[in-house]
Amino acid sequence: MKNIIVIKIGGSCIQHQEQLESLIKAIAKLISKKIKFVIVHGGGPQADLLNQKLGVPIKKVNGRRITDSQTLSTVKMVYKGLLNTDLVSLCQKFKIPAVGISGVDGKVAEVIKRSLINNIDFGFVGDIKKINCNLISTLLIKEYVPIIACLGINNYGQVFNVNADTLATQIAIALKSDKLIFITDVKGISENKKLKYIKKLSIINAVEMIKKGIIIKGMIPKIENIKSAVENGVKNVLIVGGLNKVTKWTNAIENNSYGTIMVPH
Repeated sequence: MKNIIVIKIGGSCIQHQEQLESLIKAIAKLISKKIKFVIVHGGGPQADLLNQKLGVPIKKVNGRRITDSQTLSTVKMVYKGLLNTDLVSLCQKFKIPAVGISGVDGKVAEVIKRSLINNIDFGFVGDIKKINCNLISTLLIKEYVPIIACLGINNYGQVFNVNADTLATQIAIALKSDKLIFITDVKGISENKKLKYIKKLSIINAVEMIKKGIIIKGMIPKIENIKSAVENGVKNVLIVGGLNKVTKWTNAIENNSYGTIMVPH
């Protein structure tokens, strides 16, 4: 299949209704141009909020969530229940034939439990072993738009929390998609807060920026995923956010007019 774009929407973008609605409207417009979309979403801020309300301790190491049994229950509620349903209904509002699933459905995301890292047990956090594209491909052929929550499953039927950036990356690689887009809470990558974001950035320079402490926190694993995507055949990877007009989103998605486009060299 050609003309496939995988879009990862972060929980921070979902919190901004104006940005989200304009993005969904832009996707609806581009679908009429025969572009096929797969949307993967996270929901970290929303999971944190529910955990706080329920008195469930929030444990993170270097921005990565430790998922005990209580937290697994809340992320299942938030990712597949609340956010996935709301995203599908918003798509339906703008005449997008969306179908809500998670990596559990059709065993889309086959995972294994994350090994100990520096003696830290991340609990029910899964690392992707394999992406099974049958369900996604069937939906795309029938002209549906899959909306995929970041959960996975192992061979024993255990559900795991999965990093949404990694899930989007691995789906983009498996589908041989034309473009992978990360919708974030920043407009792009910049060298410091005062400078305008960088329009084009090589993976090599991005790795150097991590070493120098310019790229920090949650952007580091994102760069690692982008590196994996580019090395495995995804030619265009865009980091973009903070847009609130349909025309800006369509220009970003089609022409890389906004955000930071990542290139190999």
